[in-house]
Amino acid sequence: MTGSKGHYGSPRDPRRKRIGVHFSNNESLPAQIASQVAHQEAKHQRNLGQFVDAAHKMLPENVSGDQVDSDWINRLFAVAQEIPNKQMQQSCGRMLAGEVARPGGFSLRTIDCLRNMSTSEAILFSEPCESTFKTNWGMPFALFADPSLGAVPD
Repeated sequence: MTGSKGHYGSPRDPRRKRIGVHFSNNESLPAQIASQVAHQEAKHQRNLGQFVDAAHKMLPENVSGDQVDSDWINRLFAVAQEIPNKQMQQSCGRMLAGEVARPGGFSLRTIDCLRNMSTSEAILFSEPCESTFKTNWGMPFALFADPSLGAVPD
């Protein structure tokens, strides 16, 4: 295929951007690798910056004096650097703020669960979670509306 777009694989082919290719066929292999690594690292830093900003805004006034587990922090940051979506960054930021406020509040499995969710799945999952709280004796309690209670009989 020739023309203004160039052939598939050409640096001018718009499909390259969609699949995340950010180097030229005219560059040497080491230059292509360096270009791709620099692009990935810039993207990771941008994602981490937005995630940390979100967490900072959500931190409560009083936080625990206990240290957050380093394995937990490393896992969350590894996940957060890959997330460009603002809503998902907010979820990761909320998790970090909650863990700083009360270390041990989120498990490593929670981070893995978030990593494997799409944005729409995370939104669906968060809706019932917002109606969940702990009772005075420490038991979780969830409020769910039964749509049939408000239905008018035919």
